[in-house]
Amino acid sequence: MTLKYNEQGQPYEDLDAENTKLKDRVKELDKSLSIALGNIDRYQRENKNLGEKCVEAGRVMIELDAKYEASLKEIDRLSEENTNIKTMKDDGKNTSNNS
Repeated sequence: MTLKYNEQGQPYEDLDAENTKLKDRVKELDKSLSIALGNIDRYQRENKNLGEKCVEAGRVMIELDAKYEASLKEIDRLSEENTNIKTMKDDGKNTSNNS
């Protein structure tokens, strides 16, 4: 702050410089706030998008798990069928060797 003197010679504080500094600081803070609000908006959109992707990924995981379980059952069925065929084939050999 700067002291100035009025017409009577009495000192007073010149607040113009301080007022200018404060106005500049307010402009600076407004700009920072605007940037922060823009970032918040962007992050909220990204968060929503990621949430949607997570839901989709969860759905796909459930579908893949069901397919995996079905594949395991099919492998068990085919393995058992293969064992049965081998047994029938071996029984056929044993029957023809005994004749």
